[in-house]
Amino acid sequence: MKNEKIMIWALLILAVIFLTSSVYALEDTMCIDFQITDINPSSVEIGEELTVGIQLDNCGSELPEKVHFEITRFSDNLIIKEPLVVDFDEPFGYSNSKRFNVYHIYVTNKATPGEYIFEYELSYGKNDFSIKKEGNFSITVTSQESDLNIAYIKTDPILPKVGEEVTLTIRLENFGKGDANSVKAKIDIPFFGVKESFLGELEAGDDSSAVFTIVPDRGGVINYNLEVIYKDDFGEHKFSEPLELNIQENSKNNILTIVITILLITLISGVIYYFKFRKSLNKKENK
Repeated sequence: MKNEKIMIWALLILAVIFLTSSVYALEDTMCIDFQITDINPSSVEIGEELTVGIQLDNCGSELPEKVHFEITRFSDNLIIKEPLVVDFDEPFGYSNSKRFNVYHIYVTNKATPGEYIFEYELSYGKNDFSIKKEGNFSITVTSQESDLNIAYIKTDPILPKVGEEVTLTIRLENFGKGDANSVKAKIDIPFFGVKESFLGELEAGDDSSAVFTIVPDRGGVINYNLEVIYKDDFGEHKFSEPLELNIQENSKNNILTIVITILLITLISGVIYYFKFRKSLNKKENK
């Protein structure tokens, strides 16, 4: 009885050793290699698409019968158009056999510039034996910065005058390589009128006009500032530009001023003459 127990334990130990050695043997002889073959373009801008080529190679002498590849995690700001899971149920082949997958990845407008990581899981095996590997790869999202500047300034009429409505047009151009969004401009000129303008989106190389309407209440060279605020993929930007507007005196107002002055002088002279005449008349009556 005792010998039988010893034999059973010996057989169990041998079985464990055999299974363990078999597992180690499979781990040594069974191998799947993962690599990125191509990222085209090498970096992608916001709102654009790129392709990622993935290659799975058999790098061992033992043929896996089941190969499972899955992209398990990536940013919500990216869209992958192909299935995330790829299964190979047939023997995978020898070291010269290659398996390719191409993923089309779209970068949404909510993305920001930077590196985006994709996590994956690769598993393969034979019968009840399985090997699991985890890893990651990345793509780079870039963007171009916008750059707004004044293209030209125009007034209507060309020679604005006191008391007249003046349309002030300031043309802004995007000299950068990125689009500008939520573009708005305002002026701090000390006159009554519409002094803010919303331009919206201004694409790279495009231009648009900020239009203001003012009514000058005095003449001369008027100094004021233009402030422009906009956003792009790098955040919010603001710049200010000192400007000046030359306001002419209104000739009609000058004539009216002259007429009023003459009338006032005539009126005052008449009053003075009346009182002098009255005084002289009173002296004659007293005599």
